[in-house]
Amino acid sequence: MQTAWRERNPEARIKAAKEAIASNPECATGYILLAEEEATDIVEAEAKFREAYRIAEQNHR
Repeated sequence: MQTAWRERNPEARIKAAKEAIASNPECATGYILLAEEEATDIVEAEAKFREAYRIAEQNHR
């Protein structure tokens, strides 16, 4: 995910986030980046943010 956050190209950021999620489905930061960069409407962004929150909460326990 560090690569995704540092990347300046939006398509490369999205690709890196999806790769991070593919290798670790519990990658909350990947969902946050996708919510910010890929979501086309507020409903889609909210779903990705909620997934990130669920994962982060689960990992915290």
